[in-house]
Parts: sequence; structure tokens; C-alpha cells
Amino acid sequence: MADEAGPITRRRRGAHGLTAWAYALLAAQVHENHLYLAVPFLAVAAGLDRRYASLCWTVSIIATLNLYLFEGLGLGWPPLVDRSATVVDASVLLAGVNVVAFVWFTGRLRLEGLKA
Repeated sequence: MADEAGPITRRRRGAHGLTAWAYALLAAQVHENHLYLAVPFLAVAAGLDRRYASLCWTVSIIATLNLYLFEGLGLGWPPLVDRSATVVDASVLLAGVNVVAFVWFTGRLRLEGLKA
């Protein structure tokens, strides 16, 4: 039995991912690993609607870089570049990229929602 996803289902999956991203970005005392909650929702949304693919890739890359800056590749594999190698801590720069990406994608999704 084939399950066809309608436009409301696609938008809901995108909204779930965006909500998880907003939580990881805006909630107080949330660690960088909480952003991973958004990745599966956005992967499903991207699978159902290609318009979410760039959003999924962006969040995946930001989450991966954020975890890498703090954890490296695991025990015994620290990050090759220290976070303090830049004038401003690299995690702060990545946080700025995260905010800009969130605002841009939220605005884009809002405009697409108004057209639908």
C-alpha cells in the first residue's frame, strides 16, 4: 500500500524540523548536540519535497561542524583546528552562521507558505 504524502504532510515535516532547529538555537542552556533532533525531520521533509533539501544540508553541516568543534571525532581524536585559532572563538562564528541561516530559511519558508 503506497502512502502518498500530500502538501500538508510535507509542510508538517518541514515545520517539525524548523521547530527543533529553533529550540536548539533559541532555548537557554541547550547544548550543541540538541540540533541533531532537527536533522531526521528535515531529511524526511527533503525526501518528500526537494525544496527542503538545501535546508536539510545546511542544518546537517552546521550540526556536524558544531559537534566537531567541541568533541572532535571522538576519544583520542581531538579537532585538528583549535576553536581559539581564529580571532573570535570559532564556535561563536558558527553560531552567527547558524542564526543567519535560520533567519534566511524561516523567511524563505514563510514566503513559500504564503504562496501555497
